[in-house]
Amino acid sequence: MKSFFIDAKVPRESRRKIPILTTASDEIIWVYGWRISETYRVTDKTRKILVIEGHQT
Repeated sequence: MKSFFIDAKVPRESRRKIPILTTASDEIIWVYGWRISETYRVTDKTRKILVIEGHQT
C-alpha cells in the first residue's frame, strides 16, 4: 500500500483515513475512492454484485 499511496501522491496524513476493503486473507479488493482490483471488477461475465456505498464526513 505504501508504494500505491506514494505513486498516487496521496498525502501521508490522509493515508490512514482511506478505507481499504480486503479479503479474509488480506488481498486488497478496493481502495475507496481510488482503485478496484482487476480480479474483482465488474465485467460482462459478472453474475453477482455486492454494492458498498461510502460517504465522507
